[in-house]
Amino acid sequence: MIALRLATWLLVLALSESAAAQTGGSPAYKEAQISSGGTISGTFTYKGPIPEPYVIWPTKDVDVFGKTIPDDRLLISKEGRIRNVVVSLDGIKEGKKWPKTSPSLVNQGGRFIPHVQMVRTGAQLEIVNRDPLLHNTHGFQGGRTVFNIGLPTQDQKVKRFLKQAGIIEVMCDVHDWMNGWIVVQ
Repeated sequence: MIALRLATWLLVLALSESAAAQTGGSPAYKEAQISSGGTISGTFTYKGPIPEPYVIWPTKDVDVFGKTIPDDRLLISKEGRIRNVVVSLDGIKEGKKWPKTSPSLVNQGGRFIPHVQMVRTGAQLEIVNRDPLLHNTHGFQGGRTVFNIGLPTQDQKVKRFLKQAGIIEVMCDVHDWMNGWIVVQ
């Protein structure tokens, strides 16, 4: 449990550091034609013995979620690769066009899917409830509520624009173990 807490705080710290300079508004990024661009790729690996996957024991709605739910806060493959990592490059003022995406945040099985995602400032996020019960999806950015949406029915969908760069922590006010992260760049 200590390793999970440490990994969660390290992820939060890394996310906080990467967006710290951008919490005051939209980043000044200009889409431009790039003739001599490059690609950066890499892998985050876990050092040491790989822990067993963590699980959550839901405290309510067990008839819907089951007795345990996979915990997505620290996902490590058998090879030691860590999932749900966001990396950003500071100081990039212009570059290639962001791909057209339709980001979504799905309440399903007592989890947020995806657990971590990166979206462009101004993107329209679709928030969906796939479970046959009430979820209240609540996003916070720097202690301020960005969205607070009750989703009482299965397959209900609501859209919200993400207008400010930074990190949004997402929680469900009904199911306190549910959490996720949206990095808005």
